[in-house]
Amino acid sequence: IVIQIYVLTAVILGTPIEQSHYVISSCLEIAKSGHDQCDQLKSLENPQSGMLLLRYCHVIRINHLSRTVLPSWISSAVHHHDQLTRNTFESLVNCHGLTDHQWLQATLPIRYGGFGMTAIESTCHIAFVSSWANVLVRLPSCFLNLGDQVKAIVSREGHDHNVQSISQSLQDALPRKKSLADILQNPKKLQHKLCQEQNVQVLESLQSDPQSLKDAARMRSIQGKGAGAWLESIPVSTKFTLKAADFCLATRMRLGCNMPQCSGTSLCECGKGIDRDGYHLLTCKTGGGPVWSHETVAGAWCDCLRHLQIVYHREPRDRYANSDARADIVAFNAQTGADIELDVSLAHPWAGNIASQAAEEDGVAAARREQEKTKKYAGMLDVWRSSSTCIPLVFEHFGRWGEQAQKFLEQLSLQSVDEEGRKNSQEF
Repeated sequence: IVIQIYVLTAVILGTPIEQSHYVISSCLEIAKSGHDQCDQLKSLENPQSGMLLLRYCHVIRINHLSRTVLPSWISSAVHHHDQLTRNTFESLVNCHGLTDHQWLQATLPIRYGGFGMTAIESTCHIAFVSSWANVLVRLPSCFLNLGDQVKAIVSREGHDHNVQSISQSLQDALPRKKSLADILQNPKKLQHKLCQEQNVQVLESLQSDPQSLKDAARMRSIQGKGAGAWLESIPVSTKFTLKAADFCLATRMRLGCNMPQCSGTSLCECGKGIDRDGYHLLTCKTGGGPVWSHETVAGAWCDCLRHLQIVYHREPRDRYANSDARADIVAFNAQTGADIELDVSLAHPWAGNIASQAAEEDGVAAARREQEKTKKYAGMLDVWRSSSTCIPLVFEHFGRWGEQAQKFLEQLSLQSVDEEGRKNSQEF
């Protein structure tokens, strides 16, 4: 007696298999099941928490399907998933109607100036073939024929529409001057390598076709070290939590969106027009924007020094009685016995005539301000104390840190230790 069993539908480790219509509908249902969670994220009072949960919990929820299901079968599901991600993102930061250009930026990793809202629709073909490539190297010799069949898929052999579509997408994502066969020789971390190359290509396309010089300067500034740290900060206390309005405004600035309540025709107290980018509000001394930003940043540095129990003074009046220059913070270096003059400053890559240069070179605004501050204080250190040193702590308005500010923070982080005396450089 021969018993034949036909398996029409099945789910193995969360992945639907067998008939295509069943797999397609099942994947779409999985994608749609994320609506309830996204609705809960939208209702959160703190968009900072919502953004973290969206990036770390929702964006990746169908990653396993993209690695185990043919891209053509999962296309409807990933399209729905990506659209849900976009709608939730826009709702969280109250920034509806993003352009495709702005959303493309948002899908980039944070280090490339994005928000980590990965578009699964553009990476599912990479994930699928990378998964198979990693399986191939583990197949025992008894499965050699099966391995040859899989290699045929990966190597663009055969005439199946799915194979051609996957292969063409992969070829577009390959590192320059490398073939698919070369890449498959070492499949370790293949998905990461190909996705990173794809992100670089997207970034280059955004930078090569900017809306303006200001846009190009903004894109370079937001890629600076530390410029996206606020997007990864976990709001465990008030010190690490941004107000909802501030978080939304920072998001708009990073994406190059128009600022709310900036119509472009309104006038500042100084009599000049308020642009829709918010540049004037950040730089106009009459409006108080620069003072507020400066004091907020200086206060954050004081919190760091206080945490490390470093003795410091904020603008000691008697110290600068006969000097035109005034450091914001004077800290005492217990190791050398010298004072450290810390001068906080914020620079905008659009200010003055540096926008064109800032569009071509990284960190121009911060570097120029550091040079100005260093030159300004060079001849005045003797007035204060011969052993003093001056460090300009410069930041660009889009978040990029000046080099000297980065180095000073690294020095502080080495002094941050936990109760057992181990280095804890993550504190800051």
